[in-house]
Amino acid sequence: MLPRARASLARMRRLHPGARGLLEEWRALLARPVEALIPVLLTPAPWSRELRHVTPFTGLLTASERAAVYRAFAESELVARDTCGDMRTHITAHASTSI
Repeated sequence: MLPRARASLARMRRLHPGARGLLEEWRALLARPVEALIPVLLTPAPWSRELRHVTPFTGLLTASERAAVYRAFAESELVARDTCGDMRTHITAHASTSI
């Protein structure tokens, strides 16, 4: 996947010279190990969001692959929400009996 992202980045650099700064950031990131990319791809930090506006990963997944990713994300969010809800119920019940 990284070789395709690098090829996409080279094409983007030719087509979008106005985005040079962000594309240079991507060039540096794509030269690093894939583990270094994961936080950039996942964090809600403003710098990461800005980078993702011009991501070289666009178009690397098929429509069905993207749909599978979205489904898995939605399912993980539901599990996380249910787990947090269970924890809140337990904490609230424990706090009311401790008072």
